[in-house]
Amino acid sequence: MPIVHDKEKTEIIDPCAQFEGHGNVLSIEGLHYSYPDGRKVLNGVSFEMEWCEKVALVGPNGAGKSTFLQNINGLLEGEGEIEVVGLQLNKENLPVIRARVGFVFQNPDDQLFSPTVYEDVAFGPLHMGLPEIEIAERVDRALGQVGMRSYAQRLSHYLSTGEKKRVAIATVLAMDPSMLILDEPTANLDPRARRSLIKLLNDLPIAMIIATHDLQMVEGLLPRMVLINKGEIAADGESKEMLRDTNLLQRHGL
Repeated sequence: MPIVHDKEKTEIIDPCAQFEGHGNVLSIEGLHYSYPDGRKVLNGVSFEMEWCEKVALVGPNGAGKSTFLQNINGLLEGEGEIEVVGLQLNKENLPVIRARVGFVFQNPDDQLFSPTVYEDVAFGPLHMGLPEIEIAERVDRALGQVGMRSYAQRLSHYLSTGEKKRVAIATVLAMDPSMLILDEPTANLDPRARRSLIKLLNDLPIAMIIATHDLQMVEGLLPRMVLINKGEIAADGESKEMLRDTNLLQRHGL
């Protein structure tokens, strides 16, 4: 757990302490989802996640990981009960939930479409109707969190993949979310960029659920692992313990 030192005080502040006793950041009960052709992807998934918890979502290709993630903030609409940051997922609450739950896609080009890094990161706060000075503050803070403050006026199109991924994360951090959802964040990164991104995610004091095939990242970053296969949760437990269970991993194509 990252620790914040308050310069005005001598005590150490735990940024997650404020959420103690506040229940779960995410609760899902009996989630089903089928594609328009009738093929079932999720089959009664139930899941709970605490505030500030960091969870790995693993499984073979086609297991339902991305579909599961996209149901959490209403990008897809299945059947079942979903409560996010204390709100029922429905049409009325959807705008608030999408502001509180930042979704980072596997391909950063799906999120970066403005000419400059600053404009990309400012897009969300701008459309919240925030005053210009607050937008600037949010952009500066978010870029600082991902180590990209000096890139504010750079052209997003010309950044490296690792740099784009950092900026994509900044675009959701600028919305001041309570939770991050990331789909294969280390995909297509060279070893140095991968290590840098993992350190960034480790340092962020925020709940996150990460769909990934990168089991080394899981072991070092994500204390809890949820294994999904054929649309159902096959196992849920401590990452290090599950990663030692080679029979479990092999049975589920990992």
